[in-house]
This record gives sequence, structure tokens and C-alpha cells, in this order.
Amino acid sequence: MPRVAVIAPEGAYLGGASAVIDLFALANRYSVEQYRPVDEVKPPSEVRLLTERGAPCRLACGRTLSADGAWNAETDLDLIYVADFDVADDAALEQRLSDRRLATWLAARQSEGAVLAASGPSVFFLAEAGAFRDCVATAPWWLERLFRRRYPDVTLDVSRVIAESANVLCAGSMRGEPALAVRLAEKVLSANVANWLAKATLIDPYPDGPEPWTVFSPRVLREDGLVGRAQHWLQQRFSQQVRIADAAAQLRVSTRTLERRFLASLGMSPMDYLQRLRIEAAKHMLRRSNRKVERVAYLVGYSDTAFFKQLFRNETGLSPSAYRKSVGASSRRPALS
Repeated sequence: MPRVAVIAPEGAYLGGASAVIDLFALANRYSVEQYRPVDEVKPPSEVRLLTERGAPCRLACGRTLSADGAWNAETDLDLIYVADFDVADDAALEQRLSDRRLATWLAARQSEGAVLAASGPSVFFLAEAGAFRDCVATAPWWLERLFRRRYPDVTLDVSRVIAESANVLCAGSMRGEPALAVRLAEKVLSANVANWLAKATLIDPYPDGPEPWTVFSPRVLREDGLVGRAQHWLQQRFSQQVRIADAAAQLRVSTRTLERRFLASLGMSPMDYLQRLRIEAAKHMLRRSNRKVERVAYLVGYSDTAFFKQLFRNETGLSPSAYRKSVGASSRRPALS
């Protein structure tokens, strides 16, 4: 089970912390409900709100927010997000940065393999931790001069809403926090979950422009609202024994019309799209769990394991077992996500 820590610095903005907490809660509910018809599964992630000593955090608005624990007592985390916080000026931020404890802790967790993320002035904590090696960073535009002075070797682009590398993500302002939360879900959960979150919440996870290699989202040849609704319907039920005729009936069109519109919009049939959703979910399970291939096939909607194996090979060029070996045993965890 991916373990997620949301760090609330003193003076944190509630929206910065809740963006990740709320969207991961939605993702957990979606995953549990997705597989409920075929298996009882636990929520795929554990999210903990942490402060320096585990004491309540005084927010920028003057309210207090209770914590689940202290960040300096936590290890073995998959994702750490440091929320945005209020700071008056450069001097006040530099005073906060003079305390190296959080930066040192973040560097240690990154060395263990954790994905690091931050928004607003908290991006400076990642820079202090040395997280931006060979990475592009973004930061609040009004702190650009301070950032460049303190970290001259880091490539900074304040025009970007979100900057992402393999294991470091950041947003320069509140505007990017919802999109950043969706991207973080994709990092530690799955592309399918992130795609569903984006559609369910109407959050654009790529405000700087699309990066299609990071999620399963077919290139749209022609915008079609009917196809978008059908995609959402299939995403919610891909692990079940659904029929394309059921989707067509729900959308009050004929199966032939739905197939024709899918082909014109996405260049693939509804069944091809459904199979791709299932294969993407299976790839994620193979990467992050030790479930037998037969069980993975069943959970993503295939009772015929031989058919699943052949379809998987057609899509990836590898058998499920070979794919699992190719991604390395170290990335696997026993929980479903």
C-alpha cells in the first residue's frame, strides 16, 4: 500500500493540504468501489497529515488543523507532499529555511525512493534538500530572484504551473495544486485512477499542455461529448463484466452509433478502449503487487486467463510474467492500488 505523507508547515494554507488529501480520498473510494463486485479490497493508499512535532498546525487563516503524527518520526514513505504556506517576504522565508531539519529529512526520504512534491514557497524546502538535480523547477514568481540566488545550478521556469521529473513534482502557486494532486495520484496509484479523477472533478492535470506519455489517454481526433461520457462510464466499470451494448443503452444510442463515434473520435473501438483500460490496470498490479497472474486477470475483468495473457502480449510485446520481471521485483508491494 503506497504511504503518502502530507506535510503541513506552520502557516500552511488549508487548500494546499486538502487538495492532496481530498483527491487521494476520492481515489481510494473509486478503487474500492471499482473492485467491490469481484473482490473486497482495502483502500489502495494511506494518507497521513504530518507536522513538525505532531502538534496541531496553525493555518494561514488562523484556524488550527490536527495532525496524524510528526514527520521526523516517519520513514518508508512512497510520496511526500509539502503544502503551500504563508510567508511575508524573502527575509522571512530565508529565516524559515535556516532550520535545516525538514530539508535533511526530505533528502533522506528521497534517497529511500520516495517521490517528493511541494507547492508555493515549500518548493524551497525541496531545493534545500537537493531534490532538483538535473530537474526543472517552478516556484512563485515573486520569489524568483531569491530562488535563483540560492540555487544557481537549478533550472527554474516560473512560467510553468507544474514542473515534473521522474520523482520530483512541484507547483508554483495555488492554481496548480489540484492538477498536482491528480499527477501525484498517477505517480503512486495508476494512470486509470488519475484519468478518472480528472474526469470526475473536471481538473485539468496538464495546465501547461498535454504530456500524453504519462497517462493512458488516446489522442483525440475529433472532440465528441458522447464519447467522453462513454469513456467515463467504462472507466468506472472496466473491472466488471460489462458489455458495450450496456454502455450504448445507458447513453441512449445504438451500439453501432457508439462504435462509429468512438472510431471517429479516438481511432479505436469501445472494446479496444475497454481492453486498454484493463491492460493498464493489470500492468500496474503486476508492477506493485505479488498477485498471481490468474488473479490479476480476474480482477481486471477477464475470467479466461489464456485470453488475458494473449491480449497482454499483443499490447505490450511481453507475457504478464515477463513484464513483471522487466519492471523489477523491488517495485512490488502486496497491496492493490
